[in-house]
Amino acid sequence: MALALDRIGYVGWSAGARMGAIVAGVDHRIKALDLLAGGAVPLEEYLAQAPPQYRDQLEPLLGKT
Repeated sequence: MALALDRIGYVGWSAGARMGAIVAGVDHRIKALDLLAGGAVPLEEYLAQAPPQYRDQLEPLLGKT
């Protein structure tokens, strides 16, 4: 069985997922990425940056798990 050595994939978890997002933009040899749990800012911080007129609508939508 021959191996396909001309394809590169990337799997990143947490900080590795964040790094993978950067790597994907600069290393075009990577054909597939699996980025897991790259993290996000707390909901309150995101809502504070949203336009005030949308905050009441966004909070219930983004707060769902």
